[in-house]
Amino acid sequence: MSPKDFSHCPLGSPERIATLDWSPADHLALADLHVVEGEARCARQTALIAALRAKGQDVRSAEVLLAEMEHTLAQTRTHQARLRAEQGVQ
Repeated sequence: MSPKDFSHCPLGSPERIATLDWSPADHLALADLHVVEGEARCARQTALIAALRAKGQDVRSAEVLLAEMEHTLAQTRTHQARLRAEQGVQ
């Protein structure tokens, strides 16, 4: 898949996404999706680190990447919480 191939994205290309009329609920739904996806990525990375460690492999770079992923996930959760607060959603 090339960097400009957006066939995997249900919304299409960034250009198409920019033209969509987004409601606040749409923004929150997308934030919710991003949190779920981020959690899954962190879980996969954690499992990969465990598997590498079990084989005696150096996991330092994988742990650095996981820390960055967890930081991004925390920022995404903060964004999600802000959207929820703005919309009065628990």
